[in-house]
Amino acid sequence: MLDAERCDRSGILVLHRDPAVQHAVQRYLRATLRPVHVTDSADAARAALVHRPELLVVEHAAIEVDAAAFFADCCAAGVRLCVCALGPGDVPPAMPASFDGFALSSLGALGPPRRVDELAVTALKLLRRDLFGMEKYLSWGFVPVCHRLTRAGDRRAVLDGIAAFVAERGLGPRLRWLATQTADELITNALFHGPVDAGGGHPRAALPRADDFALGPDEEVTVRYGCDDRTFAIEVVDGWGSLDLTTLARCLRRSLGGGPLPRPARTGGAGLGLALTAGYVHHLVCNLEPARRTELIALFDVAAPAVRLELTPSFHAFVSRGAA
Repeated sequence: MLDAERCDRSGILVLHRDPAVQHAVQRYLRATLRPVHVTDSADAARAALVHRPELLVVEHAAIEVDAAAFFADCCAAGVRLCVCALGPGDVPPAMPASFDGFALSSLGALGPPRRVDELAVTALKLLRRDLFGMEKYLSWGFVPVCHRLTRAGDRRAVLDGIAAFVAERGLGPRLRWLATQTADELITNALFHGPVDAGGGHPRAALPRADDFALGPDEEVTVRYGCDDRTFAIEVVDGWGSLDLTTLARCLRRSLGGGPLPRPARTGGAGLGLALTAGYVHHLVCNLEPARRTELIALFDVAAPAVRLELTPSFHAFVSRGAA
């Protein structure tokens, strides 16, 4: 339970220039049960820091000219968490050193109500310092299917299991194909691009993707998937935490660019694989605790029309200095 001082500090400050977006964001953020202060300019947001917010939700284009100075002012006022909403062409800023949690989001234009609804989940993950787990995106009570890969070759059995799961629930061949392609990319990223050697290199990045090899106890990859009445989710976790904001930003810019995404070579980098995956899903989430773990979650809206590869997806990248 929050004490009185904590409650006084736990508000949310929103900076967005579009009145319609301001209204929608304020309405959805009420789900956090925190006071929400909405502003339309950097100067107004600075004045609102008197309310001592804990979380900042900011349209990057509104602060792009002096983003570093704006973040510094927010940090000095006690802000420790940030959701930076990006639009097409935006270059994501670096995570301020004094922030505990930082999220890059493709919610710059926000779009349909379902997408705005994601903002409440994003805010709560940061406010609770609890980033990990696909449960946050599914209804209470769903039962996930879990796999722990001890060999690289175990990937095929996992993909077959996902295909069977989707087919058994009558979700259609289109989703079955998208789900298995997505899972293949996410697992490949964990197996071949996650491991880091003492020099900071990725020793498996150049290996053929068909190679089978044993994984040590600290190298095992965990895969979970499940479905409720509106969302099918795939979660892949590795224990390396080697993705960085540069790679994530490259993925985000690709996913926001629109148009079909090219199929990368099988020896392509993690950024290409994630960008391709972003084109397959409705919502892609990356939770990162640097040097400790990376969690990638792909979400498919089973109540919506089939995903088209030319759609711009919803993308969120969370970085924590010590997530739960």
